[in-house]
Amino acid sequence: QIRRKFWREALADADAALQEDTKHPKARFRRAKALFELKRLTEAKDELERILVSEPSNTEVRELLRQATSQLQETGGGAIDGDAAGAAAEPLTITDVSALERFREGDR
Repeated sequence: QIRRKFWREALADADAALQEDTKHPKARFRRAKALFELKRLTEAKDELERILVSEPSNTEVRELLRQATSQLQETGGGAIDGDAAGAAAEPLTITDVSALERFREGDR
């Protein structure tokens, strides 16, 4: 999901992997990357800091943490925080899917 830049799906996949193994390093990083790309910067920063506890020399984690910290500082500490202004991290419901199908068919 990360290669295709489906950040919400990547986040869901990482969360599912972490349900099985809470210390899975690759899932932790993928979760942090997805959070960062979704502009959930405070959460990304927290996740990256957790990773650094067990992997202090991981340069990829350090670089993403630097970027997240920099963006947080630029926005006054989290003004951008929150996946498109708090929008849909929620999955679509059946009603939403039906409405989307009608919209695609032109039945507004």
